[in-house]
This record gives sequence, structure tokens and C-alpha cells, in this order.
Amino acid sequence: MSESRQVAILFLLTITIAALGAFLLEHPPALSLEDVWIDSYDATIYPNGTLVEEYIYNVAASGKYRMLYRAWDVPLSQIPLGTPHVSLLSCEVPPGAIPYFRDASGEVWVPPSNKSPSVLSFISSNAEINEVGIYAPSYFEAGTYRVQYVFSIYPPIEYDSSDVHLNLMLADQHLDYRNVFIRVAFPEFGAITQVYARPLTLRLLETDEWVYILGSAEKDQILEVELLLSKDALSGLQGFPREVQGVRDQTEQANLLHSIQFRVASGLRDVAKGLALAMPFLILGIYLLYGREKRYPVPKYLSFVPNASVKPWVANLVFRDDPFVFDENGLYATILDLSRQGKLKIEGDGTSIRILETTSEDRYERLVLEFLSGISEDGLLDLKLVRNKVEKMASSGSYSSLNAVKVKWALISKYSDNSVANRYVAGGRRRLIPLLIVSLAALFTSIVGTLVFEVPSSLFLSAAGFSFLALLQTAVALAFPSSLFGRWKSEYYREKLEWDAFRNFLADLVMMKKYAPQDLLIWGEWLVYGTALGVGDNVARAMNELKIDLPDTSYLPGIRLIFRPIVHASVPQTGSGRAGSFGGGFGGGGFGGGGAGAR
Repeated sequence: MSESRQVAILFLLTITIAALGAFLLEHPPALSLEDVWIDSYDATIYPNGTLVEEYIYNVAASGKYRMLYRAWDVPLSQIPLGTPHVSLLSCEVPPGAIPYFRDASGEVWVPPSNKSPSVLSFISSNAEINEVGIYAPSYFEAGTYRVQYVFSIYPPIEYDSSDVHLNLMLADQHLDYRNVFIRVAFPEFGAITQVYARPLTLRLLETDEWVYILGSAEKDQILEVELLLSKDALSGLQGFPREVQGVRDQTEQANLLHSIQFRVASGLRDVAKGLALAMPFLILGIYLLYGREKRYPVPKYLSFVPNASVKPWVANLVFRDDPFVFDENGLYATILDLSRQGKLKIEGDGTSIRILETTSEDRYERLVLEFLSGISEDGLLDLKLVRNKVEKMASSGSYSSLNAVKVKWALISKYSDNSVANRYVAGGRRRLIPLLIVSLAALFTSIVGTLVFEVPSSLFLSAAGFSFLALLQTAVALAFPSSLFGRWKSEYYREKLEWDAFRNFLADLVMMKKYAPQDLLIWGEWLVYGTALGVGDNVARAMNELKIDLPDTSYLPGIRLIFRPIVHASVPQTGSGRAGSFGGGFGGGGFGGGGAGAR
């Protein structure tokens, strides 16, 4: 494959990964495993302790859920308590649904008209304490269900000589809230001096009488509103006040920490996103700077071996694909070439090899001859002999001997000699290492952030997703030939193009038939080098169709069969309930918690 085509394919792959991955991360597919969520969460918070919540549940699966609920992490009680708690004042439910609540003592309430033993028994067995919801004995059908609750909340309130602090956690274990709209009314006396909302992705709008909070909250993401008010607002608030020194300082410091975490997470996400989107162009830039070769006028097809002095195994290693990757075809081509040299005699259909000489000036050829001699008997090697030897070693437990044979096989079938490849080309994969390191560092940092920081974990998770995209693109680039990001030495790139043209010729039956030579030696040469370049079967097919009388034609399949018992032989391996949320808290952990759910 030509260099320009490789670059085009690589750029197309990486740009597709970047574009498709970014789209999926920014717009997660609607087809998720969740079949119930909150389309809309609408809440109004009044200073006198009244909280009005409206949920629109979207149930996608019929016949699966019987309870849609809102749970609290604080006591739900209809009688006054001496500690922070919540009371249910009223509820509006869809037709056919039975409203219920189970208070902090475990008592269950349902309307008198629905007080049947079966209803009470089911709710008592399935509802958690501090839970309010609706129940459908025959399951909910797919659709949307609007439920409104009016609560009276009695939260902890912190104050000092100048400020009042109120922290309300509206949800922390809940369904996905697709749309959130919260209103906070100004107190009759005093003023709201500062509003903090979590998650920090929420938007705040302020008027003379209301503070509006808009956005969304992913599943189990903390949804919280924290207020600083002037001291004179305390008289109009309902709850359990306690005096604390430095209310404003504690609140601002706690929220500064959240803000820093959010900015770090947001910044890391932006960096990872930028890296993922820029990666195709960074990879292309590395190619243009370090890998682009000169243009040579080489035809698409060549009907002769470009350089017959090159050993077949070198042609396989350097000119087949990646100049640093050798495959089995180089071995088979070498066996055919050793037969042409008279060092081996291939007999029958290729499944029998007689060793005539065991020496060679070429290092790789010596390794091949030594391997063949080592598994032969009296200089003869055939399929039956190899199979029997492997089976004997396996059945007798001689796994060390079998493993030694497999190691030697791997040495010659996956031969690695970078010194040979380096004579022809300077590999360039090392130039991708900085991109790999940056991608891994971003991914590692994102994962650590996701595990360590709870508040902006979704941003860290998104950063991890974009970092993975960058890492994936780098991995794809690393899978391409090393020469793509390096340069061929001297005039060897011209020779590389000529070998490509020769391979194109041998891969085209029509072209081979059109320029078929009469000299059998040329056909033998084509078969050897065609095997080295991965198109030996095509050459053998052309020879059969043209009735070329050369025994080598049938050898290749048989040669492969001889070594199958070694390849397939296996060597055994040896070896040896909810937590309460009563405290107001600064910058998180506010009063309330829980959230909407379904079962």
C-alpha cells in the first residue's frame, strides 16, 4: 500500500474516532439501560420552610414498576420532632395511583379508601422509611406521570452576628433528572446575599424577588442549594438555628474548594477534549514533518524482481509491509529458496523435506537449517515425523522439550533483526510516544479525579472519555508501519516502491498471464519472492492455470502443513441501608438528601 494511501486511511480513521466519540460523549445515546427517569424536576423553596416539588416521571417500560417514590435521608414525620425533619403537607397524584408515605417510625399511611390489607402489606414490605410516593398495584404503563409534593422542612440553620447559613440537599441518590428548575423566594425580612448551587454546572439567575436555578442532574449526582442570608432574615426562617462563629468564612472556604475542584475537572475535560479533536492533525503533522518521502516515478506494475540480491526473508521483513515486522511467509520463502540453492530437497506434495546441507553464509538461513536439522531424523523431515514427535513429547510429559521446540519455531517464524531493517529505513514510532504519554497521563488523572472527587466526578468521567479517544487514536497510529513516521535511507524508498509494484503484479492474475515468461527459473523466482511478499498462493494459482511444469507449484501448502503440529501444540502453564443527612454543613452535605426513584 502506498504511503499516501496509508496516511489517508489513518487520517480518516482518527478523524472518525474523534468526531463520533466526541458526539457520543456530548450527546449520550437515548438508548440507555435506564427505563425510568425524571423528565422534569421543579422545586420552589420558601423561607418559611415550605418546599413544593413537582416530578414528571418518564416510565419507558410497561409492567415493570409499581412504585414511583421520593425518599429522604432525614426523618419524615407528621408530628413535631426535636431534631431536623420533614413533614408532608399534601400531594397531587395521577389518576389510578395510590399515594403513600412511610415515616421515620416505619408507619405506613395511605388514603382511607385504599387501606386494604394487600396494599398496606405490599407498601410496608417494599417502601423504605422516610419515603413518600405513589403505588400502582397492577404496575405502571409506559408513559409520563406527574406527582407534586408539598413539604414543610425543618432544617438546621447556622448563624453568627452578621450572617445566616442554610444548606438544603434536595437529592443525592436518585434517578436521572433531565431538566431541573428551582426557585428560591427572598425572605420577608433581610436578603439573600449569596447562593451556591450544586452540581456546579447549574445556572443561576436572580431577580428582585426570586433566585432561579436551571440545569440538570445526572443519576445520583448531588443536587443542593446553599444560601447565605443577612442576619435579620433569621426571624422569618423555620428550622433549628444554632450559633456558629465565622459563618461566611466557613461557607466561602468550603465552596472555594468545590469551585477549585470544578475548575480543575472542567479544565482537564477541555484539555482532553481538545487533545482528542486535535489528535488527527497532530498525527498528520508528525507524518508531514518526519515521514513524508520524495516522489519517484515508479509504475504500478513491475514484472521482474527489483533486486535479486536481496534475500527472500529480507524482502519479507523490509519490503512486505512494516519494515520491522517479519511473518511466516518469510520462512516459507526461505525454505523454497534453500531448495533452489540445493541445500534442501522438497519432495512429494511439499510435506517432506530432505536436508542436504546444514551451513550457509546467511545468518537467518543458518537458523532455519539448524531448526530443520534439530527436528529431523537422518536428515529427513516430514509431516508424520513432526506430528509423532510433538505427540510423543506431549504424552510423555516432556513439556520442556516441547516448549524448546516452540521457542525455536517462534524465533524463525517471527524473526526479529532490527539491524537489517535499520540499514534501509529509520523507524518513526518513537515520535508518537509523546502523544501516547500525554494521552495516558490525561486518562490516569481523569480516573483518579473520578475516584477521589465526588462533586465534579461527571466532568472527570467525561475527561476520561476524551482521554481514551486520544489514546485510541494514538494506538491506531502505532499500528501502522513504523516507516510511515520515519524516512527511508538513501534511495531505498524507490526500491520499496518497486517491490510494491512487483507485489501488485504478482497479485494480479491477468497481468501475470499477460506477461507470462517461458523461462521456468523466472517462475521459480516469482514463486519465492511472491511467497515472501504474501502473494505466493496467487503465483502458484497462475502457474497451475497456465500449466507451468514446475514441482515448486504444489510445495507451498505442504510446507505449511509440516509445521502445523508445532504451531498448535499447547504447553500447560504452571502457577499458584441509607445514611442519615441531618447536618446543614458548609459547602456540601446539606440537610435533606434522597431523591426520586422507582421500583
